[in-house]
Parts: sequence; structure tokens; C-alpha cells
Amino acid sequence: MNCEACRNRITGEDILQCIQCMTHYHYRCLNITQSYYKANLGELRRSWICPLCNNITRRKGNNCNTPVRKQLENMDESNMSCENLTISETTVENSRPIMDTVENTPTSSGCTPAASITLDQFSRLLDLKLDTKLQSFQASLTRTIRTEVSDQIAKLKSEFTVTTDFLAEEQRDVKAELKKLSEKVSKLEDEKMQLQSELSKMNKTLQVLDKSSRKCSIEIQSVPEKRSENLL
Repeated sequence: MNCEACRNRITGEDILQCIQCMTHYHYRCLNITQSYYKANLGELRRSWICPLCNNITRRKGNNCNTPVRKQLENMDESNMSCENLTISETTVENSRPIMDTVENTPTSSGCTPAASITLDQFSRLLDLKLDTKLQSFQASLTRTIRTEVSDQIAKLKSEFTVTTDFLAEEQRDVKAELKKLSEKVSKLEDEKMQLQSELSKMNKTLQVLDKSSRKCSIEIQSVPEKRSENLL
């Protein structure tokens, strides 16, 4: 049997058969590496579907038995566009082994990659989708950052206002307390002056009374206090 992609003979070790159209391919012609092929051989033989069968529902009227290489060579690249390409989830899932391998992986059979154009188109679609998602994510991130920054600024303003109001109220209380203390000190000074004035008046009164008491006193001389006292 021959490979539908390169038309070369297939050995039993390299064969990969589509479960729908039963066509055969070299696994290397599908850009599947040897390590991946050997590691997933059982799963590939049970469920692998070729690219033609994956896209058969979108290409009505095409012959399912058309070789992959012939179909790719007959495609007009000028008519290929990202808008006209539709890839099913099954195609993407089954093409993952192809995307995970290097495009220029050497092949022992000299086969041409079967889905290189499809992968190029898929890459362009993926880039376009990622660009759109990235722009949307950037816009969403910008809005989120602006909202968060605005909220934080508003919160800081509110906290700053509360703090300044508290400090202003404390300052008013301190000023009121200082005013009360100043009035109290002034009152005490007035009382001190009044007491000093009264004390001065009392001292003068005592002096006058002392002088007056002296005027009324009598001094007696030469009178012995004892009988034997010598007055001389």
C-alpha cells in the first residue's frame, strides 16, 4: 500500500490509517515525530482521523479519496484568507501533535507535510485571535487599574480628610484650654495684686496703732523692785 500524501510505499512500522476513510499515511508525512508516534501508537490507531475527513463537512463535493499532496498542490494560495478558513475543534485536537513538532523535521521517506498550509492559516487565525484577546485583556486591565487607583485615591482622600479634621478639632481644644489657663493666670495675678495692697494697708495700720499705744504708756523710774535693791 502507498501513502496518500507522498505516494511512496508504506512499511508496517510507519503506517497510520484513518478510521473513517481507511486511507494510509506515513506518520512522518503528517509531521508526527517518531517518539510521539511510538508513545501514542495505540490511541492513534484507535481514533486518528486524517485532515481530509476532519474537513469533509466543510468541503461539500470534494472527493474524500483525493490525495493530500495533490489537493495541496492544486490549492490557489491567492484565494486563501483567514476569513474563509474554518477549523473544527476535532481538527485542532488532532493537529496538536503536528503543531508540537518542528516543521522542518527530516523525514526518512522524503514526504511533504500534509497539512502545512492548513497550519499556516491556523497560525494566522491564532495570531489574530490572540491579538484580539490581548487587546481586550489590556483594555480590561487598564480599566481595572484605573478603577483600583481611583478607589485608592478616594480612600486616601477620605482618610486624609478625617485626619485633618481630627487634628483641627484637637487644635481647637488646645486653644480653648490655653485660653482658659490664660484667663485663670490673669485672675490670679489680679488677686495677688489685691492681696499685696491689703497687706500694705494692714502694715500701715499696725504702725499707726503702735505709735498710738506708745503715747498712752507711763514710764516710772527709781522704784525698786526689791527692798535691798540699790537704785544707784
